[in-house]
Amino acid sequence: MFRSIKTKFTFIVFGILFFMVAIQLVCNYFLVEPFYVEKKSNVIKAAYEELKDSSGKTEEIMSIMKHYEESHNLQFLLANENLVCIYNSRQEDFRIWKNKYRVRSDFSFRKNINRFSQKPEVVVMSQKENRKRNDKVALFGILQFEKEDYYVVVKSNVKSIQEAIKETSELILFFNVIGLIVGGVIAYFFGKKMTEPILEMDEVACHVANLDFTKQVKEKEGIQEDELSRLAKNINEMSKKIEENIIKLQEENLLRKKMEEARKEFIANVSHELKTPLAILNGYAQMLLMAGENIDKGYYCEVILDETKKMTELVNQLLELAKMEKEVGCIPMEPVNITALVKEQMEKRIPLLEKSHIQVEFYAEENCYVEGNKEYLEVIFNNYMANAMTHIQGERILKVELKKEKKDEVTLSVFNTGEPIPDEKITKIWDSFYQAEESHKRMEGEKRVGLGLYIVSMLANAHKGSCCVFNKENGVLFTFSMKAMEENGEKL
Repeated sequence: MFRSIKTKFTFIVFGILFFMVAIQLVCNYFLVEPFYVEKKSNVIKAAYEELKDSSGKTEEIMSIMKHYEESHNLQFLLANENLVCIYNSRQEDFRIWKNKYRVRSDFSFRKNINRFSQKPEVVVMSQKENRKRNDKVALFGILQFEKEDYYVVVKSNVKSIQEAIKETSELILFFNVIGLIVGGVIAYFFGKKMTEPILEMDEVACHVANLDFTKQVKEKEGIQEDELSRLAKNINEMSKKIEENIIKLQEENLLRKKMEEARKEFIANVSHELKTPLAILNGYAQMLLMAGENIDKGYYCEVILDETKKMTELVNQLLELAKMEKEVGCIPMEPVNITALVKEQMEKRIPLLEKSHIQVEFYAEENCYVEGNKEYLEVIFNNYMANAMTHIQGERILKVELKKEKKDEVTLSVFNTGEPIPDEKITKIWDSFYQAEESHKRMEGEKRVGLGLYIVSMLANAHKGSCCVFNKENGVLFTFSMKAMEENGEKL
């Protein structure tokens, strides 16, 4: 329980309040009485000084004493030079100065004659009345009026002060108890209110520690920003940054994993592509060495040369691929009339298409311009065409179309009739060395090793375009789209 910030806060505030109340009570018990005595002593001194500075007239002296009696609850005893009491506050009487009759007094001037002085000091006198202590603060002074001495006693009862202090202390204690109770309740609810955002931050921090970034600290709006508000904002920002960094790390790890798998697959595919011709070369070379003069050496040499060409073609493609991958990030771009480029490439392929008994449907919208590299755009088109000619079946129809699908986009599409690509393989055809058909018939003059569509995907990304494949009712459609430009080279 005491580990809770709310509980600690409540007890700390309550402890501070209790300590302050205790200090107040101790000060009230030990210091208030001396303070009041000191204050009363100063008043007594002030009264004596006024009497001393007066003119000595009865009316003026009476006025001063009445003022202090009513305002400060002082008592005055005044005796003439014969030590006869002529004024007593309790009697409220003032006799003629020369009157020898004594005013009744509870104080003996003669017995205390040694206490009187023209420069008196206030003293505290202790008396006992009915077995109870009764302290008084008194001053014994000598006044001189018209060369005659008068003896004055100015005093105040400390008992009234003590009673007032006692009553005040009881009242203060009562209010302090009420204050402690109210302060404790307020401290509890205030502590609860103060610790709510801290508990919320703790909960969010626990979720972040468990890699759960769905929860966030509620940020207070419309109020002046304080330390807790800034802390809540920083925790949310920290959670967001950690989430972003973890996502980036996951993406990088996934990319590294894919690259490693692609590297292994690439090596395996290259090894597989080289294994067959190497085995053929090795076998036919051994047969030439072992056979006699009766064999057709020309046939064996043609087979060896043919497999050597295949290996040379594969190595050249690998070298070309390495070159493209190296240059793909810094390909020089310029405005290209892609309509003219497609038409030129189609004219070069017409003889081969006719020889292969392929029906061609061709349409190219005039004056389609893009920002790209002419050499690599030709590679994209030729790889699409080679892929279509390799896999064409059935009615042997090949459709090539170039047009503006949107105002600012040019799309090249190549369709060939044939078998659709299985759904589980359609996302893999853009990988290097991948062939949708494990065994397929190659067109004459076409030596395909599964790099064509991978190169298309790589060059499409370099041109900030997109390449897609769709299974149609009777064939497969490949598309390549990129931003269009004006004829003068300005972007739309």
